[in-house]
Amino acid sequence: MSKREYSIETHRNFKISHQLLCITNIDFQSKKLVGFTELQVVSQIGADLTVIRLNCQQCQILSIYINEYMCDYTYSDPSQDILNSSDKKGSRKLDTFSTVHYEVIKSTDSDFGNGELIIRIPDRFDIKTALLENKSISVYIAYMIENPTGGIYFAVNNQSNQTHENDEKFPLMEDDFQPHMFSYGRSNSSRLWFPCVDSFSESCTWSIIITVDDIFTAICSGELSDVEHNVEKKKKRYIYTLNVPTSAPNIGIVVGPFVAVVHPHMHEVVNFCFPSFKQLLLDTCAYTHRIFMHYEEMLNTRYPYATYKQVFVDNMISKYEPYSTLSILSINLLHSKHVIEQAYVTRRILAQAIAEQYFGCFISMQSTTDAWLTRGISGYLASDYFKKAFGNNEYRYYVKHAMDKVIKYEQQFRPIVLDPSWKSYVEKDYFYVKNFHTFSPSYDKLHRTKSFLIMRMLEIYLGRPLLLQVFNKMLSLAQIAAPQKFSSGSWYNLHASTSSFIWAISTVTGKNIDTFLKQWVFQGGHVKLTGSFVFNRKRNTVELEIKQLHNKETGVKRYLGPISIWLQELDGTFKHMLQIEDNTSNHDLTCHSKSRRNKKKKIPLCTGEEIDMDLSGMDQDSPVLWLRIDPEMTLLREVLLSQPDYQWQYQLRHERDVIAQVEALAVLDRFYSNINMKNALIDTINNERVFYRVRCEATFCLRRIANKMGANWIGQPAMLSTFRKLFGSPSCPQIVRMNNFTNFQHYFIQKSMIVAIAGLRTAHGICPQEVSRFLLDLFKYNDNSKNFYTDAYLRAALVDALAETVTPVAIAPMYTNSNSLADMLSQDTKSLLEEISRCFNLDKLLPSYKHVITISCLRSIRHLQKMGHLPSNPAIFRAHTSNNCYTEVRKVAIEILVDIVKAECRKEEFDFLLDLVINDPQPVIKFYTLKYLIRNPPFSYLNDETNVLDTEELVEQLWTLMNSKFPCNSKLRCAVVDFYYVLYGRGRPRSLPKPEFSFVLNIGTKKNDTENDSSTVAFNKPELSQTEPNYMKETTMINEVLNDKQLDIFPNVSEEPVKTMSNIQVNLPLENKPDLLDKNSNTNQTFERIFEPKMEHSTFDDKNIKEPVKNSPVITNEINENVSSTTIAKDKVDDDDEVDSSPDSDIGESNNKLILEQRNSASPKDSPTPGQSHLSIPTLCIKKSVEGIGSTIRIHSPDKKKKKHKDKEKTKGDDVKQRDKHHKEKKKKKKNKNKQKHQKKHKHHSTDVD
Repeated sequence: MSKREYSIETHRNFKISHQLLCITNIDFQSKKLVGFTELQVVSQIGADLTVIRLNCQQCQILSIYINEYMCDYTYSDPSQDILNSSDKKGSRKLDTFSTVHYEVIKSTDSDFGNGELIIRIPDRFDIKTALLENKSISVYIAYMIENPTGGIYFAVNNQSNQTHENDEKFPLMEDDFQPHMFSYGRSNSSRLWFPCVDSFSESCTWSIIITVDDIFTAICSGELSDVEHNVEKKKKRYIYTLNVPTSAPNIGIVVGPFVAVVHPHMHEVVNFCFPSFKQLLLDTCAYTHRIFMHYEEMLNTRYPYATYKQVFVDNMISKYEPYSTLSILSINLLHSKHVIEQAYVTRRILAQAIAEQYFGCFISMQSTTDAWLTRGISGYLASDYFKKAFGNNEYRYYVKHAMDKVIKYEQQFRPIVLDPSWKSYVEKDYFYVKNFHTFSPSYDKLHRTKSFLIMRMLEIYLGRPLLLQVFNKMLSLAQIAAPQKFSSGSWYNLHASTSSFIWAISTVTGKNIDTFLKQWVFQGGHVKLTGSFVFNRKRNTVELEIKQLHNKETGVKRYLGPISIWLQELDGTFKHMLQIEDNTSNHDLTCHSKSRRNKKKKIPLCTGEEIDMDLSGMDQDSPVLWLRIDPEMTLLREVLLSQPDYQWQYQLRHERDVIAQVEALAVLDRFYSNINMKNALIDTINNERVFYRVRCEATFCLRRIANKMGANWIGQPAMLSTFRKLFGSPSCPQIVRMNNFTNFQHYFIQKSMIVAIAGLRTAHGICPQEVSRFLLDLFKYNDNSKNFYTDAYLRAALVDALAETVTPVAIAPMYTNSNSLADMLSQDTKSLLEEISRCFNLDKLLPSYKHVITISCLRSIRHLQKMGHLPSNPAIFRAHTSNNCYTEVRKVAIEILVDIVKAECRKEEFDFLLDLVINDPQPVIKFYTLKYLIRNPPFSYLNDETNVLDTEELVEQLWTLMNSKFPCNSKLRCAVVDFYYVLYGRGRPRSLPKPEFSFVLNIGTKKNDTENDSSTVAFNKPELSQTEPNYMKETTMINEVLNDKQLDIFPNVSEEPVKTMSNIQVNLPLENKPDLLDKNSNTNQTFERIFEPKMEHSTFDDKNIKEPVKNSPVITNEINENVSSTTIAKDKVDDDDEVDSSPDSDIGESNNKLILEQRNSASPKDSPTPGQSHLSIPTLCIKKSVEGIGSTIRIHSPDKKKKKHKDKEKTKGDDVKQRDKHHKEKKKKKKNKNKQKHQKKHKHHSTDVD
């Protein structure tokens, strides 16, 4: 196995033993936070500690002291501007940004000994002595934060998120919005609200003091030790201590007018929420103690902290944020006991947050590349509780759904590599995966999902008991290390790394998992298998062929190893373990059963159950009922299996595994002509023993089959009779019975069946009128008066079903006046629209839980617009993106606007969405706007069609956003990068003008250490011909990144003589009449030569142009316009100090041009003839004295043909044709005369050495 790229030990030459964090003032009105922190720093053994590098962003440093001595410091945050100011005229390639982005993030990564804040240790004897003796020194930092843009969020404006209904069951939030503040962000985001070593590998003990107004409550990581009241100042002081060594990223804070609710069954758990949500909190967190009990029993270890706090806040960008002893959760997770759907989601998230207290906070990752370990273990623990709470079928369905999402992402974008710290890994994509701040948000989310899937595979590989022993071993070592006093390496076991995990497994189990890790952790991708089989009657064997035909596709990799095959025969289920050794492998599976034609006997299943089967539809010569490849999902794979229709039918009817049933439903609609398929699906829907999710998917499969059959379908529309049988009144089946959701399976099937019936179509593609009347009757007779549970989601499903019945109009109507809308609609469409409007308005008066009915109504209105029944008008959707609307409603309205932009290319709406990304006060709205734009982009680089939204201004706007707009919110910045990628790919955007060529010449000479400036000579840019020379295509932009000083082309001109010259870079962009601008400096003079077409006019101000001073570099620009656009006249430039001048050049004539040296113009008769291109070819000549050493720099055109004329003597003529004429006719006659002319011109146009 390869070695890791870098050691587990970091590059820091100091450690933190303890940190005090004190927040002295929090001003919600001005969004300001004032505080200080004090770090106890201990030098590493043998380290020469002269500076201390800490992480700190968006903090204004007020003062810094070390052992009460004021010290100097340097603050630099390169993430504020990645490439925007230094690459103003670059190619805008995403690969360039990604590379620099990662290097910038790495330059402040504390694991590499870096940081934004560099503190110089004072040269004091007592400090030096303490460092040499490995004693701690105190670093005191006072700071202030104002208007933060990331890491910490002030919710202060009136953004009411009402998540519940307006009745006794769902009390409304109070009218006055309650301001609060909380920390958030991706991993390593604590630097955004206090100076620290923002690394998971650096743990220490903590003391946290927070002073707030007496109406607020402060909740923080740690154990609350005291609360001090100041009655006069109306302040409260909360003091927290955290004696368990914890890293800075696991420190969180919440301040607001919360009410505390102690859990009745577990007093260590305290929940916080706004006062009006107290009852919802009690219902939501009623089962929290069961999660703790399950984990403690499963891991055989007690909860590692003394307390646990759950705080529900508003406007969170994610659903939860885990910190040590603290979980900050979204208020949208709260629900009452009357809501069914939200309970599943909330319970799983609460379980995940508590699991991360064990692995993630108590035992944290060593580095970013070890994140898969803590994520995978915590996800495994949460899913195990999920299986206990909701059953094995729900768990397996969740695993299948998670695997499908990972496979879909890897096939669409890139493989997900869990641990990229091994040398075999090479970055190949548009973002780097070795740091959280460069992760794509979608990649980050699925990285967590895949980590859980791989940990589950490891459970199958090792066995559940052994894997739990490994977890127990890690926790036991961490609990032994936590109470120890600080010393080098004493807290090592509080960090989990891949290496330590391998050691723990080897110690506990004695097994080597190197092969497993190399295949699934250090490499990305999944396996894609294609299987088919036939039964050999003579040999009584199944001949199975497994192929890997898609290994070259994105995200798909080759697999060699074992795989399990389950063969269901007449005599039972037989398991076979095969070995895949090539891309195509053939195997013979011996059958244990003989074919039985007329014998009736019960067939045993894999569960041990024996059932009766109707075998009339199967092959009489074959004992095989069905076959499954990798049924336990021991691999991360996609299986494409080919078997006869009757075997899929048997698998759906009789296989007890929900995954097998779901796989059968995915392919049964291919055999729609078989009447048995229809009967099998109807039987599945009616079977009470089948898992409810399988029955729900069966309704949609039956709809697909009915639509494919068209006119061949006999009887009522599909599922109508089934629905009336299950949910109709006994006396009148056409009337739905009163709602009673005590049977959850019936409730979910009822919702799914309503939507599935709405999608039925006739042979002409029209929804049957019977279906429309059926749905309107459901609205009419819906009665929830005696139901314990809310019917909000059922009514939302009814609205969705009504919209589903709408089909495209045959002829698009022309809406000319206000009355034409009602006249153009059919009677059925009018009835449908009236019902939707009624539900829409009613939900405004009596809001449903999370406004789910309003959300469905908005989507239904958009569907009517897309089908042509309503005019496309985005006004109603824009109105629902207001800050006064509930967040989930805003998300849906934004999603619809994105769809409008995609379909109609509306620039106004697109600009509105981009404005939300830039200026909306809620980070969650910014992120979801980008998320929907990424999911449904207005155009894509994969499509060659032009789009009116694809403009150069959009490129520049997005480039600015991802470079400098979100420096303190890496999740938003990376989301903009994703959006840029789906629009333009990794290459140069098509909307930008094509670059011509550029090159850079660096000439080093003597350098004076006392002077360190840079200068740039820039010119206006030409509008070149569209025909590009070959050398222009070959010579691309080499130096695309400049620093800020190089772009400052108008500095104050120094009056002192130039002494040195170094690092000369030539920059000569041209226009039809080029200007030559001079910038003088003493050292590091840089000039770059760039040619780009169709550039904007120069913004140079002639008021700022100053005359060159004495002893400054003499720069001569010579233009020859009498050259073809595809070839450069090779005879115009020679290897001497003189360059021909074009008669059309206006150098020295325009008042707006900077002139360093004027020359005599050539004869007017040398002007170009019509049809010739005016491509300007500059040649820069610089002569300068460098401490007595003369140096001449000449840069000529990069044309390869110049090499043929290197041996020519110094000759100058006014024009190519004139010179050739003189050489041919008067070569001998005027030889001496030409020598005199050359001597005069040489004296006139060259600069001698001083």
